[in-house]
Amino acid sequence: MMKFSTPQPRYVVFEGLDGSGTTTQWKMLQDWMQSKSFPVIAVKEPTNGPIGKLIRSYLSGEYVASQEVLAKLFAADRWEQMYKVGGILEHLQKGNWIVSDRCLVSSLAYQSLSIPFREVLSLNKGILLPSIIFYLDIDPQIGMQRVAQRKNDLEIFESVELQIQIRKQYLKSLNYMKKYGVDVVFLSGADSVESIHEKIKEWVTKIR
Repeated sequence: MMKFSTPQPRYVVFEGLDGSGTTTQWKMLQDWMQSKSFPVIAVKEPTNGPIGKLIRSYLSGEYVASQEVLAKLFAADRWEQMYKVGGILEHLQKGNWIVSDRCLVSSLAYQSLSIPFREVLSLNKGILLPSIIFYLDIDPQIGMQRVAQRKNDLEIFESVELQIQIRKQYLKSLNYMKKYGVDVVFLSGADSVESIHEKIKEWVTKIR
């Protein structure tokens, strides 16, 4: 097996296909945690840093890059966010919670469509793993309908055909994370926003 950290306590991640509602639940959880005085830090991938902004320009189609380049950029952006001064590792060591919109699993699901799964893993060797991943599962067609309703210009992965393939890679990636002891919680992205949020709160309360 590839070498990764043991799952990090208080490191919580949201994952799912585009349009599954991960960002909504990510925002709702951090708001709730702040209201309950959890010491919580919210992060996302790609970041708003220089590497993250470059990634977004490629995802939007503004520039063209190979999947190999994208995979390396995502790994670099992730590494920087984790290990820089004031990064994820430092916050976890202080006892803070990290709530993230996406993590390594997204790279495994998206980039492994074009390059070997093991290659994506290798690029991310040494990356911190979360203790829990909330995966919002949704029919790719419904997810793309939601995406089309909120914006006019779709990103390079935002098609039903690609999302169907990505979902298969997600399931493979999540099962791989389980081997390292990461708790993976499957939730239906088709359920109401509030009912999903309530289930997430129950889980977080149990691990507090």
